[in-house]
Amino acid sequence: MEENCSIKLFESDLESMLSQVIAKARSRDEKLKAAKEKAAKIKHQNEKLNAVLDLEKPSALTEEECELLIQYLLAENNVVLEEYRICYMRGLMDGMEIKKTVE
Repeated sequence: MEENCSIKLFESDLESMLSQVIAKARSRDEKLKAAKEKAAKIKHQNEKLNAVLDLEKPSALTEEECELLIQYLLAENNVVLEEYRICYMRGLMDGMEIKKTVE
């Protein structure tokens, strides 16, 4: 039971740390900012698309609107990939700092 509690605390601390890393990166990392701007631009090109994404209501989309939806989803995937890159780099830098202090 004690192990399960420590795992939850670790996960909570990790989530908090990653959240802070991403929050800082949103204002500092140019690739992430560009990816977020592209996704937002695509999303707001069409009111129907915007309503489908924000309200999660079923809606009949034209072929053009479906293509726009696909572009948006790909742009959002790119945002997530950039966030993963940032978290990976933060972990890599932390690991290098730990290695330096151990040596």
